[in-house]
Amino acid sequence: MSKFFTFFSLFTFFCLINACKIPYDDVDFNVKLTPEYAVPLVQTNMNMGDLFERFDGSSYLKIQANGRLMMSYKSRVLETPPFNLFATLPDVQTFPITEQNTVISFPSPNDTRIDAIDFKKGFLKWRFDAQSTSLNVNISIPQLTKNGQMFRANFILSDTPYRDSIDLNGWTCTPTQDNIVISYVAKTASGETVSLNFQGAYEITRFEYKTVKGYFGQLFIPLPKDSLGFDFFQLWKKNGKILFTEPTITVNFENSMGVQTRIVTSTAETVNQAGERYALQSPLTLGVNINNPTFGQIGTFQKTAVTIDNKNSNLTTLVSTAPILFSQSIVALINIGNTSKVAGFLNDDSRLRVSFGVDIPFVGTAENFVVYDTLALDLAKFSEVANAEFKITTDNGLPIDMKIQGYFINSTGSIIDSLVQKEPLILRGAPTTSAGTTIGTSLAYNFVKMDAAKFTNIRSAKKVIVKYTVSSTNNGANPVIVNSSQNFGLKLGVRVGVNL
Repeated sequence: MSKFFTFFSLFTFFCLINACKIPYDDVDFNVKLTPEYAVPLVQTNMNMGDLFERFDGSSYLKIQANGRLMMSYKSRVLETPPFNLFATLPDVQTFPITEQNTVISFPSPNDTRIDAIDFKKGFLKWRFDAQSTSLNVNISIPQLTKNGQMFRANFILSDTPYRDSIDLNGWTCTPTQDNIVISYVAKTASGETVSLNFQGAYEITRFEYKTVKGYFGQLFIPLPKDSLGFDFFQLWKKNGKILFTEPTITVNFENSMGVQTRIVTSTAETVNQAGERYALQSPLTLGVNINNPTFGQIGTFQKTAVTIDNKNSNLTTLVSTAPILFSQSIVALINIGNTSKVAGFLNDDSRLRVSFGVDIPFVGTAENFVVYDTLALDLAKFSEVANAEFKITTDNGLPIDMKIQGYFINSTGSIIDSLVQKEPLILRGAPTTSAGTTIGTSLAYNFVKMDAAKFTNIRSAKKVIVKYTVSSTNNGANPVIVNSSQNFGLKLGVRVGVNL
């Protein structure tokens, strides 16, 4: 704890030694004198933020606008890959020319209606066999346009095969009942119409869309699974009870798919240190509709936030099990309930994103919740001690009762002795209102006597581990509110008697 510091006052030591001198005429040299002097050892002033400053990773301690403290955990932003409606189709679609007006069923998945496609990539190709007489050939596709102009191609077909193509980038196709019609007209120089049926083919190759409009059926879209580690509970070895009464999970969705979208499956659970798993029941379990962009919002993400709290879930119960891990898996379904098959759209980069955060305000109860901290200490300067008395002064502005015990640790990390031999020191929390807010502080003085043998034993201590056993008021029965302005002050001093 960065605010703790240890110091020894040599100035105080020498002043007190000189103050204890006795006139020689009054000295009985047969009596061993034990003058006393007091030295401050440790002083601290901390708040709850200091108490939990060791936490890092995905969490942070946040001060809310009202001054209350809150632990916050944030997940990564997870997203589906860009959705390719035509991923299962072959790269090349070939359509033999069997009649002058060739009807092509647009290659699309089952239960799908394509109203329009803005192409990003791909080629439309055509080929015709060689002819003995030169022909003037015109190809047209009324449903394929660019900048408002219908597709047309004119060429001369002669004694060699003819092949040509166009890059589909920038072209828009508007099928009619999932069909497009490619027409050709072949004429001789004299104007006579000639049939080229069964003498050529059309081909669509490796096309990709920028935007596709229509109805795409009901499709499941799984989101990547993610988890959060709760370092607060990872550091807490199961040693008491702590209950946060106002935890919340906020699940944030961002959707750029222009189709009706609903979360239909959400599997979320917590795991505690014992390996016990608990399932979260929330609105997502039952299904939630999320916002999607309209045709006027193509290329944008529409947001939806779902809040899970103690009013619509069993989240408080799950947090009370001291979870160290929270995981969530979400599956979305598009067009559920869209029986009229209302048109929507998908972009080449359309996707669904999700992230979630867990906020745990410091509002609740605690019963025998244990927190440790380590303080530097140096008692080697004290020698020839006849007796000692530690004075512990506390000014508690936190709405929590504390039991304090200290353990003296030597340079090898072994416990030499404890500060208190029997029951730990009991420090009362600040008085609170019925709503759990503090009114004033609780000032207390505690004295711990120590004989020469025990003090000599702990002189090799290099640090002291302070154990705080925390309970909210009324033995953890009353919910309390912890905020950033509440402080806990502690001073540790020693008064020793030395043999002269």
